[in-house]
Amino acid sequence: MTVFAKGDQANSTMAETAEITILPTPPPEVRRFAATQPRYWEALAPSLRPSEADSDTASDTASENIVALNWQITGIDQLSHLLLANRLASNGSLLNSPQRYNLSEGLPEALEEFCTLTETDLTCRAFPTAARTVGTYIFELSLFAPDSDEPITTAETEPIPIVPLPVRIETFTVNGDPAPTKYQVQPPSADETAEDTVQLAWRIIGGPYTQVELLPAPGSVSLVGDLSYPLTANTQEVVTLVVTSVSGETITRSVTLETLQPAASDLDSLPTPEQAETMLTVPPPPETVSSPESAPTSTEVPPQPPAAETSPALPETPRSPTIPPAKPESQPTKPE
Repeated sequence: MTVFAKGDQANSTMAETAEITILPTPPPEVRRFAATQPRYWEALAPSLRPSEADSDTASDTASENIVALNWQITGIDQLSHLLLANRLASNGSLLNSPQRYNLSEGLPEALEEFCTLTETDLTCRAFPTAARTVGTYIFELSLFAPDSDEPITTAETEPIPIVPLPVRIETFTVNGDPAPTKYQVQPPSADETAEDTVQLAWRIIGGPYTQVELLPAPGSVSLVGDLSYPLTANTQEVVTLVVTSVSGETITRSVTLETLQPAASDLDSLPTPEQAETMLTVPPPPETVSSPESAPTSTEVPPQPPAAETSPALPETPRSPTIPPAKPESQPTKPE
């Protein structure tokens, strides 16, 4: 810079600045890109997920069972859009089409709940992904400049595993009560009708690919359900609930259904008074009716059997005379 005095063009002063270096604008960069957790459990089956009305519970479940990502990008003002892709770690194949987020008009609506945007930076926290099933995944985040089909840069997460959710039988009931080892159906009383079914109900905790069977029938059932199970009279039948996880883990619970029959009472085997009277009455012998032709015409008295002979009486033996006892002789009195 040269400075001249007013009215004196001959004299001037010159000054120079220090050297100024103009650096190029830093390219966009992914400063951070990772999952919120090192691993995740398999998501609950849809029938077990909390309702939308329970927002607190639904939020907790999402944070525990859904893969979520954090990232920070600088130089966002130089970008036109982002691409988020999900690959299998085992073979690198894409699980679905990459998600595209346009930045030309500010923060996309899909990112508003989880991200903040400044003039140069985009920061996102706990952004949920579509990964739900068991497996190991790698996510890719690619940055694109305007009018470019090639990404400026691409960042990858570490492999993120989703492990099988441990399955368990939360409830298994017979007629509303926890299923015992043996359930006996009592015989009805005189004014009751015999039961021909029992009500079975169950609730299984597991992932969307958990298999549940009720054996011997009806076979495959849902994770949550109930049914009326038919009973067979005077038999024992074992009903088994079988649960198999996506990893092959199997748990079972069984109940023996026994239908009891009423015991025969001793009084029931006795005859009624009417039956007893019939049993004790002896009918008279049948009468013999003679025809006139066969009736005897003789009036003779049939001969009587001879009387038995009697032995002659023996003469009576005379009795011996009774001899009175002798009187004792008196002794003479001795004179004094």
